Amino acid sequence: MLRSNVMPQKEHMLPSWAPRIARRDIRRLYEMSGKGLIDTDLIDEVGYGLYVRCESILKVKEAMRGNIGCPNCETTVRRSCHVAQDELLHCTRCGWECLWQEYRNTFEGKLLNAGSMERFCKEFIGSFAAKREPSDKLAIIDTLIHRLHAELDGGNKPGAYAFIDGSIEDVASFLDRLTYGDQMPEDIQAKRDAWRKRVRSGSKFWTKQLLDNQGEA
Repeated sequence: MLRSNVMPQKEHMLPSWAPRIARRDIRRLYEMSGKGLIDTDLIDEVGYGLYVRCESILKVKEAMRGNIGCPNCETTVRRSCHVAQDELLHCTRCGWECLWQEYRNTFEGKLLNAGSMERFCKEFIGSFAAKREPSDKLAIIDTLIHRLHAELDGGNKPGAYAFIDGSIEDVASFLDRLTYGDQMPEDIQAKRDAWRKRVRSGSKFWTKQLLDNQGEA
């Protein structure tokens, strides 16, 4: 029996990235909160879903700057930002290795470009886990969602598109039609009203989407 002289490729760990949040979960959270019902499990499900998505977005941002987080031991692996895509990444602590292009392929097309959302992601991570009261967590979730969808993701797409599943049009329509109800805290309702005013006087993309939505109603 002939044996191949070719050595099998050494296996190495590749990073995994948190997915976008399902619209149905966010809708359910707002519907229940609008009725004055507090579901702590749902708040944590949505909140920590956003939390890990923020983490993924920030890690990709750092990777593009040349700071790779080793998926094996979390040590920062430096790469040159001006060399060929076949640069070999190497962790001096645990020995992990991976080609930069292979690493980059893990996040390409997954809407993880931070753009102007970077500071919002950092603020959310720094504040959400520290909160204990469900109402405080809900307010932080709402703040992130309504700040992000008026921002851009580094291209021409609204930031919330990087957090909520669906097409750009789906996300625009979904956010504009979220049901708050009479029991939604006044500060959250005020934030939403301020957002709608800002969008209608600023972002051409969102203004078009909202006008289209009104035409369909």
